Amino acid sequence: MTEQDFERLCTVVDEINANDEDKEALKHALKYQITVSSLEASLRGGHDYDYIINAALIATRDFYDADSVLFANTDLNLQVAGSLMRELPRDGFAPLSGNDPLYLSQYPIFLKTIALNKPVAASDISTLFPKDSVEYKRMQKGNVYSFMAVPYQKRNTGIVGVINPHRYQDRIDLLQVLSYVVVAEINESRLMEILQSDERLIRGSSDRDVYIKLIGGLEIHSANGILTEEHFNSNRNVRLLTLLLLKNRRGFATEEIVSSLWETDDAPLNAKKIVSAACSGIREAMRQHFPERDLIVYENSEYKVSPYYHVKTDYQEVQELYLAAEQEKDKRKKADLLYRALSEHPGRLLPSQSETPGIKPVIANYEYERLEKLNQCMELLCSLGDYRKILQLEEDAFVFHYDNPDLIIWLIRAYIGINQLNTARQFLKERKKKLPKEMYQQLEHEIKEAKNR
Repeated sequence: MTEQDFERLCTVVDEINANDEDKEALKHALKYQITVSSLEASLRGGHDYDYIINAALIATRDFYDADSVLFANTDLNLQVAGSLMRELPRDGFAPLSGNDPLYLSQYPIFLKTIALNKPVAASDISTLFPKDSVEYKRMQKGNVYSFMAVPYQKRNTGIVGVINPHRYQDRIDLLQVLSYVVVAEINESRLMEILQSDERLIRGSSDRDVYIKLIGGLEIHSANGILTEEHFNSNRNVRLLTLLLLKNRRGFATEEIVSSLWETDDAPLNAKKIVSAACSGIREAMRQHFPERDLIVYENSEYKVSPYYHVKTDYQEVQELYLAAEQEKDKRKKADLLYRALSEHPGRLLPSQSETPGIKPVIANYEYERLEKLNQCMELLCSLGDYRKILQLEEDAFVFHYDNPDLIIWLIRAYIGINQLNTARQFLKERKKKLPKEMYQQLEHEIKEAKNR
C-alpha cells in the first residue's frame, strides 16, 4: 500500500457515517499498516547496518510527520560514548558535531530516559521544563518544541525518537518497534566485527595492529613494545587516555572530556587548556612506540583513536564474547563462550580509574554485567555437569562478588558434584549468613543426599 493509496482511503473514510474520533482511529490504523509494510520491505531489501537503520528512521519520521529523528547509541557511558542526535535530511541521517545545539549530551532528560530505561514524551516542552531553565532554552535554540523517545538496553544502550512530531503524539508503539530494529542491527554489526577480527588474527598481525588491555590495568601493546601507566607523566593523562581508548574511534568533543574528567562543580576555569595539554603529553609519551603516526588524533574538533591503526581492546573482546553467547542457541557452546570471556580476562576493569567521573559508570556497568554472566555461566556449567570449570571461576568470582548468594550456591553444588562433600559443608557453614534460611537448608539436604549415595 502506497501513500497515494492511503490518501484515497482517507477520502473514503471521511465519507463513512461515523464520528470524527472513530474516523481518526481508522486513519491511524491504515497509516500504521502502510508504515509497517514499508519498513518491512525496506528491511528485507537491506544488506548492511547503515542502510537498514536509515530505512527504519525514515519510515518512523514519515509516520509521525516529524521534523527530525533522534538516534544515539551509547554503548559505554552516557557521557562518554557517542551521545548525539541525528538529523534526517532527504538523503539519510547524519551525525551532528559537539557544538551543535541538538547535541544529545546537552539534554539531561534524554540521558535520564536511557538510564531509567523508560520512554518519555512531551507534546509541549513547557510541560516538562520551566521556561527559564537551561534545558528549555537549549531546546528552543535547537527548535525542539515537542518530542517522543524510547530507550533500548539489549547488549547496547541508546535511544531512538522523533523531534517535533506533528501527528500521533499519543502513540509511542512504532518507536518501540524501531528500538528493536536498531538494537538488532547494532548487535549484528558487532557480531560481524568479531568474525572479521578473528580472520585478521588468523592472517597475522602488522605494524598497524594495536592491542590494549584495560582489564587488570592499562597496557598498550604495539609492534614497538608495551606501554603501561608508568610511561605517562600524570594520572590525569592516564585518565584522559583511558576515556579515549574506551570510546575507540568515536569522536570525543572537548566539552565531553571536561564533564567526564571532573564533576560539574569541580572543573577548573582553564579545563579546556588542561585537556589540550594532557593530549599533547599523551602523544609525547607514546612517541617512541608510535613514531610515524600518533595513536590519538584531533579531527573535526574531536579527539579520538586514529583510524590508521587496527585497535583491539580486551574490553571489546569480552563484550563480543558476551554478544556471541547471547545469540548462541546451543547450551554447551553458550557456556564455553561465557567461560572464555570470564576466564581469559580476569580482574577489574581499569582499577586505577575507579573514581574518575566519566569512567565510574562504565566500571559499575561492567561489574554488574560480569556478575550476571558469572551466574549464567555457572548455572549452565552446573546443568552440564562441568563442575571443575565452575571451581576454576571461583577466585575471579569472589574478587567482585564475595557475598553473592547465587555464586555461593553454584560453588557449593560444584563441590558436591565432584564429591568434595567436606569442602562443600565447610564452605556452606562459612557463608551461612549470606544465604536465605530455606536455601541453606536445601543445600544441607543436598550434601546429606550426596553422602548417602
